Amino acid sequence: LKQNYDIGTNYRFFFEELKEKGLSHNTNLQKSASHQLISFLYTLVEERDFHFNEPGSIHIEKSLKIMQENVTNNLTLDEITLKLNLSDSYFIRLFKRKMQITPMKYYTKLKIEAATYMLTSTDLAIYSIAEKLNFYSEFHFSRVFKQYTGFAPSVYRKNYAGVDHLSA
Repeated sequence: LKQNYDIGTNYRFFFEELKEKGLSHNTNLQKSASHQLISFLYTLVEERDFHFNEPGSIHIEKSLKIMQENVTNNLTLDEITLKLNLSDSYFIRLFKRKMQITPMKYYTKLKIEAATYMLTSTDLAIYSIAEKLNFYSEFHFSRVFKQYTGFAPSVYRKNYAGVDHLSA
């Protein structure tokens, strides 16, 4: 039985990460990519409520685009909901139901993903990365980065610098 799934752009960063890991020369990263993909496929096949085209998805797609385009800014929930013409509370419920994370936590996660790329592919100082991504301070950036990755930015850079990053 063949079934097609339209997953939209919700997994854009997920697949970008898979590509980078899969094409890396580091065998541990390659294995990690394989396991992530297998996990995703099991989720896709097994979950009954895995509906990508349900009502509200267009709002999620638009909000993801807004967040991605503003990853280096200080975007607020009010700014997002104003652009979507939705109430804050409705948007939070919709986003969390679809993405299993609150909108602003997702936005922070995008910032951290951008930071991981900058840490491993540039020689920018940590304070410069914090500034580019509009964190309040280098200390705040380091605290949030460690919360999301388990590593201080300097340790992350040391461990993952030199991992091949491919240009899109």
